[in-house]
Amino acid sequence: MIIALQKKKENIVEYLLYMFNIEGMLRTMNFNMDEIESGLVAQYDVEEAKKEEIRNWYSGIIKEMRSSDLLEKGHLEDLHEIITELNLLHSTLLTIYQDEQYIKLNEKASEAIEELINKSGNKNIGPIEAATNGLFGLLLLRMTNKEISPATEAAFANISELLAVLAHRYNEMKAGTLGLPKHQKN
Repeated sequence: MIIALQKKKENIVEYLLYMFNIEGMLRTMNFNMDEIESGLVAQYDVEEAKKEEIRNWYSGIIKEMRSSDLLEKGHLEDLHEIITELNLLHSTLLTIYQDEQYIKLNEKASEAIEELINKSGNKNIGPIEAATNGLFGLLLLRMTNKEISPATEAAFANISELLAVLAHRYNEMKAGTLGLPKHQKN
């Protein structure tokens, strides 16, 4: 909860990846609060009142995952809403804002993102959802010490760079400071 709130403020893409990991851990622990207590809550060196807040946070996520039938796969509704916002911002940066830096990064990452969309088997998946899911898959491969090809590393370096700028623009949007590029202000 503490880390999630910090990541949500600082980097929305890192927040999504963190929350995807939380969902996976809760599934691995079979949504068992005793296991979550010893494996997750106990790791926090905070006062008991804060630990209770953390327990309640995990419990709330479990309740939502159960009620939304996310026991085996899928993501929480608020994560889908963030991805929808990011997809919309992505499109806006490319078409309305015509953000030159973002357009260049998108061109570098677009082939890899298209590959991820094709591999997903879901033609309705947006580019940012595909990129985020792919990046999470890469993180899982790294955590399990799986070999990753240099081509895959290079493709994800481009995707990561795109998502980093998108996360920065998202923070600007939320703060009300996202402005049109200088060449469009006239």
